[in-house]
Amino acid sequence: MSESELDVCRMPGLPLENGAVKKIVVELLQTKVHAWLLSWSSYKKYINGKCHQISNQLNVTPLAKEKYFALIQWFCSYKSQHLDNQKYLEKYLQITIAGSEFKKVDAYVLAKSDICNR
Repeated sequence: MSESELDVCRMPGLPLENGAVKKIVVELLQTKVHAWLLSWSSYKKYINGKCHQISNQLNVTPLAKEKYFALIQWFCSYKSQHLDNQKYLEKYLQITIAGSEFKKVDAYVLAKSDICNR
C-alpha cells in the first residue's frame, strides 16, 4: 500500500462503509491482494520460491529472514507431503544466526518431521 492509502485506512473512527476507505480496500483486493494470491497461494510456490521473492513480506529481523523462509519451505513441504521434505528440514536446521538461539523451534520442527516420516 502507498502511504496515502495507509493514511486513509488509519484514520480513527473511519468505518469501512466510508466511500474512500471502501474504494481503497476494494482496489487493493482487486489488484495487489489478487496478484499476491496468484503468486503465492500454494505450498508448491513457496517450496520452489526464493527468499528474496518474499523477504519484504516476512515480519522478522533481516538477519532471520533466510531461516524464517527455510521454515516456511519446510512447513509447505511437510503440509503437501513433498518428497524432498528432508531436504527442506536440513536446509532449515543448517541456518544459524550468531547470537540467536532456535532450540525450541528446532525441536518442534524435528518432532513434527518425525511424525510426518512415520
